Amino acid sequence: MILYRVLIQIISLFEIFIGLFSKKYIQRLSGLKNWRNKLIDIKISSGNRDIIWFHVASLGEFEQARPLIDYYFNQGYFILVSFFSPSGLEFRKNYERLNAAIYLPLDTYTNSRKFINILKPKFAIFVKYEFWWNYLNQLTLSKTPTFFVASIFRKNQYFLRPCIRNIFLPILQKIDCFFVQNENSLIIANLFHLKAELTGDSRVDNVIQRSENRKEITLLDEFDPRNRIIVYGSIWVDDLKILESFINNSDEFLHIVVPHDINDNYITKIKKLIPKSIMWDEFNHQANDSNIVIVNKMGMLFDLYYYSTMSYVGGGFHNGLHNILEPISFGKPVIFGPKHKKFPEAKLALDSGIGFEICETKDIYDISTYIIHNLSTINRNADVWLLENVGSKDKIVHLISKKIKV
Repeated sequence: MILYRVLIQIISLFEIFIGLFSKKYIQRLSGLKNWRNKLIDIKISSGNRDIIWFHVASLGEFEQARPLIDYYFNQGYFILVSFFSPSGLEFRKNYERLNAAIYLPLDTYTNSRKFINILKPKFAIFVKYEFWWNYLNQLTLSKTPTFFVASIFRKNQYFLRPCIRNIFLPILQKIDCFFVQNENSLIIANLFHLKAELTGDSRVDNVIQRSENRKEITLLDEFDPRNRIIVYGSIWVDDLKILESFINNSDEFLHIVVPHDINDNYITKIKKLIPKSIMWDEFNHQANDSNIVIVNKMGMLFDLYYYSTMSYVGGGFHNGLHNILEPISFGKPVIFGPKHKKFPEAKLALDSGIGFEICETKDIYDISTYIIHNLSTINRNADVWLLENVGSKDKIVHLISKKIKV
């Protein structure tokens, strides 16, 4: 732990320098100004209500926590969510079932001690991989019940490696419970004497709830249902290098491309690969000749999946897969690239016949043809899969209530 604390202190000294290379990090630093006073104001505004503190990295982790956030908010608790990333906080800070949102200060010993002492939460919930060791240690010292949701364990994770696990395991073993996503994670947790329960992926509850309250997109409501739509969600340039031939030459589909980043520079890179494309604002299916549309607006992707015949979810040719549960929630087949080994939902989708992996350009031609010929069967498989995997939130709430009085 001493080495970790020294490393964090060194990072704190270079934060401004890091910001020179990252606009998002500068945004984070700006949001952290006077964080102690902000936290005191949050504590005062909570009044007599118990505070439940959620910590998430960014938007994806927030969505995993959202069913629990909604539940405890409706029970009358004061909900604080801390974020590490600006993309999460700025997009969700005004969420209606959130009492307060804040950036998590850097994980120094001093910051973590002051944060916990000011906030005094009834309990804390961390999501997935958010292992901030000073905060976790301070929660233990303050006897604050602490839980992890949507946890995934692998034997090669740095904190489980033989040379250093004796440093981190004593902290992990004091966590009240890890709610893990899959059987393999439960086995590993038990191997290292961590308190764990198999509860599945809470995002399934979330996407089902969201799919029941989707927003209509008038342009696509008017679209002839006999025409086929492929939605490409959270697309990277690396994805498009594999897909560009298919998108540019498959005129039988309407291709709707939603980049993972919608800044002007990134959109320009996308347009170079699919030169016949038009922007969403220009799209009118009755007037335009182009069958390739780039969406440069935030907040549309989830609702677009409803209208798709099939979807491609990006990241599988970059650093890792984005959210495939969103299209599945509408019963849609989903295609993705090969970098999905860290995402258990991808294996489940493949095994259930609703997910399809591509590794090269030829694959997208073959798989799209297969999907068209077997669409009704795949849609039914998706509905069955959702029914089998729903209910994570209820399991977690029940288990937390058994461990502490809520």
